[in-house]
Amino acid sequence: RGVDEVVTQVYGYVRMVRDLGPQRWLWDQCRSISRVELRFLEKSSEIDTCSDLAGDMQIYEPSDVVVGGFLWEQYDPEEIERAISAFTPANMVMTVVSKAFDGKTDREEKRYGVKYRESQIDSKLALAWAQGKAGAAAGRKMHFPVPNTWVPTDFSVRSGIDAAAAAQVVTEKPRTFPSLILSQPGVRATADGAADAGLSSGPHAIANASVSSSSPSSPPSPRGSLEAWHKLDDTFGDPRANVMFTIHNERPDLEPIPGGSDAENTKRRRQAIREQVLVELLGDVISDVINEQLYAASAAGLSYEVDTDSRAVFSVTVAGYSQHLPRFVEVVTDAMLNVLDASQAPSTVLSQPRFEQILDVYRRSLADWSNDQ
Repeated sequence: RGVDEVVTQVYGYVRMVRDLGPQRWLWDQCRSISRVELRFLEKSSEIDTCSDLAGDMQIYEPSDVVVGGFLWEQYDPEEIERAISAFTPANMVMTVVSKAFDGKTDREEKRYGVKYRESQIDSKLALAWAQGKAGAAAGRKMHFPVPNTWVPTDFSVRSGIDAAAAAQVVTEKPRTFPSLILSQPGVRATADGAADAGLSSGPHAIANASVSSSSPSSPPSPRGSLEAWHKLDDTFGDPRANVMFTIHNERPDLEPIPGGSDAENTKRRRQAIREQVLVELLGDVISDVINEQLYAASAAGLSYEVDTDSRAVFSVTVAGYSQHLPRFVEVVTDAMLNVLDASQAPSTVLSQPRFEQILDVYRRSLADWSNDQ
């Protein structure tokens, strides 16, 4: 569903690129990002390395096999135009994977036994794609991305360790350990309307229900606290850092109450499971909301991860080059707070149809998990 529209938009963008021509500034930006990636390339798994090298051996000269994918040596607008001109439906093999094709296939792949079928693309649709009907010809507002302000240029290392020397061999265990730099007891977050929120009422309800089940007038919990730990790299000499936030959400215990009735214990378990589901959905919503905002940052070596676990712990990890990490953390936390702000109109954070899509994916993941048990 929607496959043809996606391809239509892609060919509309290709039409725009052909109309506007190669952009030297964009090529220079891609080269800068690639050089950074190569300079601070991290070790990958053996199987991934072998697979990548096997593919690259079909493309590059032997001397360039290891680094060929990172080399941007010479700007050649004519070559770029020739490459763009090859992006046509006539040169395309489109693969669509969907359960909608169950029972409608007539072939089987000999190695993995995947069932499939081949068919010709409708000629009228192919012609529309070739003409880029979704691009300039249709008056659509398509444009090149704005310059990426997240590309790092400062690679200084606060620890003073020489990265080149450290990269030779790491034989020592870290000489320092994380230190507690902030400890503030008595911190507790509350939100109105927690008891009334439900799965189908929208993303704002998740934010309400996932922070705390206590009332706003409740006194601070003696168990609540805020702690900040810090460790300066003393091993690798890498100009990157990690910032990790972990929020332990209060919720009913799954364990039965000694002497409690079956009805009471069932209610506690249901409440605990409900809160866990809401925390996981909150993580999915936040990831979806900030994904588009931070695409440029992720292309420049910055990353974030929103995660939850069975203890209703909500974790956010932000990582990347130190130069832009403070600004990146601010953008990520601001985006999270926009989702969590129950007073904000939900449609400004996430549309109801998009939330329904996220909810559907989550429901299917639960069904898949149940089938695997």
